This record gives sequence, structure tokens and C-alpha cells, in this order.
Amino acid sequence: MNPPRDLADDQLEHKNWFHSFLESAAGRRTMDRIDSMISATGARCIVNFSDVREYSQDSVQEGELNFADRAQRKPNEYLPYWALAITEAVERRAAADYLK
Repeated sequence: MNPPRDLADDQLEHKNWFHSFLESAAGRRTMDRIDSMISATGARCIVNFSDVREYSQDSVQEGELNFADRAQRKPNEYLPYWALAITEAVERRAAADYLK
């Protein structure tokens, strides 16, 4: 029997999954949008959910919902941690004062 997972485990899993998405070929388009946002000193980055779905299809086992489907059904459980992952990606790519 597996030990029960706590909320922090799930939150970390969500954030780490999105970090791995951003580092993938499917996430490259999102990283290009982040770079464009930074160069234009913008404040919004649009993530194409089709890119997330494409990446998510590779990690699904038969009979399970993939990560994108679970996020689409319960966005409040996923989006805050995806936003955190994007913020961390911006922090790594932009000048220190960009997020202020």
C-alpha cells in the first residue's frame, strides 16, 4: 500500500510537470512566447493548451486521464503552480528587475 500523498506533493508534481513541459519540444513555443514577452517588457504570456495536450499525450497510460485532461477538469488545482513555473522560467531568463 502506498502512503497517502499530501497536498504539497501534488503541488510540487504539478509545478515540476510544467517545468518539464517548458523544457520539451512541445514547450518550446511557450518559451519563445516568454522570450518575446520579456523583450517587449510585456506582462502576459499566452500558453497554447494544445501544446500542453500534445506533451501530455506522451505520458499517459491506458485507462488514465492524462495531465492535460486532469488540469482541464480541475484548473484551480493546476494553474497556480503552472503560473509559478512560468514565473520561475522568466526569472531565469530575464534581468533581475523585470518582475518588479
